[in-house]
Amino acid sequence: MSDRAANPSTARLRPEPSEREAQVALVVRYLPDFTIVHANEAYAALMGFSAEQLVGRSILEFLESDPDRERIISDTRALCPEDPIQTMEVQTIGTDGSISWHRWTRVGVFDRDGNAVLIEAAGTDLTPVRTIENALRESEERFRLLADSAPVGVFLIDESGVLFTNAELQRQWGLTFEETLSEALLDRVDPDDVGHLQEARSTLWREGEPLDTYIRLRVPGGPRNLHLTAQLATDADGVPRFVVGTTQDETDRIADQQQLAESEERFRAIVENAADAIVTVDESGTITEFNAAAEQVLGYDSDEIIGRPFWTFVREKDSPGAELFIREFFASGLTIDPDSPVKVLHKDGREVPVKIAMSAVTVKGQNMLTAVLRDVSERLAFEQELEHQATHDALTSLPNRALLNEQIDLAVARGHRLGTGVGLLFADLDRFKLVNDSLGHNAGDELLVAVSKRIRSVTRPTDTVARFGGDEFVVLAEDLTDVRGGVALADRVLDVLRAPFAVAGDEVYMSASIGIAYCDTANCSAEQLTRDADMAMYRAKSAGGDKFEIFDAEMAAWVAERRALELGLRHALDRDELEVHYQTMVRLLDGSVEGVEALVRWRRDDGELIMPASFISVAEETGLIVPLGRQVLRESCRQVAEWRTAGHVDLGLAVNISGRQLLYGDLVRDVRCALADSGLDPPALCLELTESVLLDDVDAAIDTIERVRALGVRIGIDDFGTGYSSLTYLRRFPVDVLKIDRAFVAELDGGAERAPIVSMVIALASSLGLTVVAEGVETEFQRDQLVRFGCDHGQGYFFQRPAPAGEVELDESPQPALGLRRQITGS
Repeated sequence: MSDRAANPSTARLRPEPSEREAQVALVVRYLPDFTIVHANEAYAALMGFSAEQLVGRSILEFLESDPDRERIISDTRALCPEDPIQTMEVQTIGTDGSISWHRWTRVGVFDRDGNAVLIEAAGTDLTPVRTIENALRESEERFRLLADSAPVGVFLIDESGVLFTNAELQRQWGLTFEETLSEALLDRVDPDDVGHLQEARSTLWREGEPLDTYIRLRVPGGPRNLHLTAQLATDADGVPRFVVGTTQDETDRIADQQQLAESEERFRAIVENAADAIVTVDESGTITEFNAAAEQVLGYDSDEIIGRPFWTFVREKDSPGAELFIREFFASGLTIDPDSPVKVLHKDGREVPVKIAMSAVTVKGQNMLTAVLRDVSERLAFEQELEHQATHDALTSLPNRALLNEQIDLAVARGHRLGTGVGLLFADLDRFKLVNDSLGHNAGDELLVAVSKRIRSVTRPTDTVARFGGDEFVVLAEDLTDVRGGVALADRVLDVLRAPFAVAGDEVYMSASIGIAYCDTANCSAEQLTRDADMAMYRAKSAGGDKFEIFDAEMAAWVAERRALELGLRHALDRDELEVHYQTMVRLLDGSVEGVEALVRWRRDDGELIMPASFISVAEETGLIVPLGRQVLRESCRQVAEWRTAGHVDLGLAVNISGRQLLYGDLVRDVRCALADSGLDPPALCLELTESVLLDDVDAAIDTIERVRALGVRIGIDDFGTGYSSLTYLRRFPVDVLKIDRAFVAELDGGAERAPIVSMVIALASSLGLTVVAEGVETEFQRDQLVRFGCDHGQGYFFQRPAPAGEVELDESPQPALGLRRQITGS
């Protein structure tokens, strides 16, 4: 009996060879030791042999992997009459090395003892199916890897809910992948934003309106702000399929690059709808992807640019460098700092600044480079505007001091190389403050703009006109052969400024004082040229204005002398070489001493006594007047407090205050400290200011004066009658004392025609309730005239010369005008 007859149950499952082979694609029979005894032509062809050649070979040698071999050995041993049929899937390798997938059904043939004597196997080719499945898995995994490597959150949703989120989105929202597929996403959105977000999502699905908005998240670690964009993706028939979107964490300013690749429809939707330009190139530098944003930034249609080299976007001279960069990028993984702007070439030839981020991706086994470009033209324009504001005057748009100093140094260096000179004109407008105060600041600004335009109209294109602030303008003239070029330019500036200006509906006449400095060596600096021109300008202004002065050797000596004086004055402050002298102020009718005026003197270490006329102007210009004035104020307050304690209980003190102390120092604090340290009663102190000081900045002067008067201190106007608009401004200032300038007092000896002026001033002050003090009284006639005019107080050599504190005679009174008093009063 044959083996087949011995096992009728299995025999019924085995059709005849011709029948079986007609039902399946592959048929092979082998013994329990895996020796092939029969194979049909299809199986033989798959293995690369004829059917006869396969007989006697082992079936195991045609299996691709060791696991498959071990499994077929194990399963074959497990065949038994109770379980005679097995199904399995294995990979088979042909003689040409090709791998294929097959599903095999094996049936065992057994003898009477139940031992397998033959295995028949019928197979079906699964290779096409498995190839497609593997490709899909690879594509899906590639998409996931690309999305997870993007620096922004990525999501896909359809009407049923969330389909996909990447790792960055999960980090932003503080959720796992599984949690993002649920309603947990909305739970993290700020309640105030949920309604807006849901409405925008509905509009997106219904109308295809792109979504671009900001939402707030409440996540562990604190709230975050996300920039969310989304687009609707449709199929070929326009039917909505899904929404693809991105979320960028603006809280930490995460770099806005996106790792993108080609191939999948979802990935392509992200690329095509991204807000940033995205360009993908292969290893040869050929462009393979070019999204809509790239078309906007670079000006090319995708159809005309795909297939062209990446260095199309750089200048021809830079093409070799761009090509080398592409090669190095793929060779070494070179990256670009996304915060470093680079310039790319637009189709129309202009250069577009972009912030670029590059990353490498693998698409279908091919290395690709994805570049994300963001147009930063507007940002750079804003930065340039900020830089312009930092280097230019806001009112006139002229270069400011900082920029001009740089250009002066560059001009000097160029002139040294070319053998030419550099001229600097320092112009200060005459009487500008009068215009500014009378017509208002807006009119003053209008005048300054008009002046700047006129100056530019007479300069060369190579000259630089700058504004130093206030009413000061500077002109830098290069390529001069000598100082005459600067003189000619100064003449043109003076001439063009003499024509009337139309300002705020009025006709205004203006002039300038100009200082000229010239340099034809490499040893001069911007600071030196400016200082020299400034000194020359002051010479021109002191000469009456509307003219120019040239800085020369004589002026240099004058400057050197003033610098030495400045240095000596600084040392004097440090070494206590300054001393205070006092001149008494008396009551004219009886000659009694009512107060003293503090006057500074400089006694050098060699004993020489220097009068204030020799150094006060330098102290004013250098700012040393502030510490100098503070010393005088403190010392004089201390001395007068001492005299008052000694019995002169009603003795007053007058101290001169400079413009710098009033407007730029901390006068209120200095006065408060001097009074506190000395114990002097505040009403005993009178601070004297000149009219010109008050008119430098009227509003600021009034503010400081009022704060000083709030301490109880009196305010006096010194040298009244020598400034501008005395009567106009007198009522505006909160003053207590008016001191008639010595020039008016001296004129009393000149004849009766001079007396009415002094009389009018005294009457004016009395009508305003002010105490009047006449300065420079040197003769008995002057004193008597002042008494007749109603002036009660005076000071001068007629009464007592200034002297150190130890020499001042507070009890001594000259012959009083008692007889004159009897004549006036009749008593």
